Amino acid sequence: MKRKVLFGTIAAAVLVAASVSQPAQAQSRPVPCNLAWCPIHVEVIKNPSGVEVLRTSFDEVRMAPKYSNGTIVWKLVGSPDYEFRADSVTSSGANSPWATTQFPLRLVSATEYGYDDVNNSGMPYGYQVRVYKKGSPADSAPIVANGTIINAN
Repeated sequence: MKRKVLFGTIAAAVLVAASVSQPAQAQSRPVPCNLAWCPIHVEVIKNPSGVEVLRTSFDEVRMAPKYSNGTIVWKLVGSPDYEFRADSVTSSGANSPWATTQFPLRLVSATEYGYDDVNNSGMPYGYQVRVYKKGSPADSAPIVANGTIINAN
């Protein structure tokens, strides 16, 4: 009897998990950030068609009201053939001209890219994450993903 209940519970959990799974970048994955470091994992995966795409753990960062000097860090994980470069996280959208005043650059390495967030503007900021194949020419096309940072002040 206990085994039937256990197997029934496992089967139900598998069905629920399968019904909510979505392809990479198909749904918004927001995260509130009120810590000194807000990591976003970035990974190169293959979509169902076999094309390499970026998957991010979160594509919307919501900074806590009046919380400043948190650092948003994109961490490249599980993708040893790829790297970040100087332009791997760039602002996009209507508010991009003001992004440099809100997000001073903090660090750049092959596997980490970080900006501090001053959080003194309530505007949303779009960004694009880009990763490059290691050893590829400077003008090679990156794999990209888009996201948003919302400063709630």
